[in-house]
Amino acid sequence: MTDNIKTDSPWVAYLASPDGWVYASADDAAEDLGPEEEVRIGVARGTCAPIEEDGGLRLPDGTFNAGDRVFELETYIDGEGDESQSAAVRYAQAQAMAAGLNAAAGLPAVTIERPDDERIEVHVNGREVATANHDEHGWSGMDAVEKTALAVARAFGAVVPA
Repeated sequence: MTDNIKTDSPWVAYLASPDGWVYASADDAAEDLGPEEEVRIGVARGTCAPIEEDGGLRLPDGTFNAGDRVFELETYIDGEGDESQSAAVRYAQAQAMAAGLNAAAGLPAVTIERPDDERIEVHVNGREVATANHDEHGWSGMDAVEKTALAVARAFGAVVPA
């Protein structure tokens, strides 16, 4: 029998080191691991989605239930010289796949954008719902808006691209 306990959770794209530590971008992975290293890229939810561990995000260990991983591939950050195979391109494809799966399931999409270093915008399904800027709110105010938006989005099962 299939365990369907987590099938209503949002799909997320991830880019992780071979040992499961999740990165926000291919640039972050390249900076930490080196541009010629291998990474894991995939789309998962529920039991396979990244979890907070030791101050960062990590892929869970063990077996997984209910078909909670759509796919996972291993690639080199630099694509071994082929940009179309690079981690940045593959991660963008995984993010698009996760967004499509969530849209098909009717889950809301939340985006947090920083048009520049001193402004943050929060959008729900493409509609701006909150903003903050350094001049009016300071760095701590911008950080509070981001943390609140992430907490609310996750509580409602919304998707927040990295």
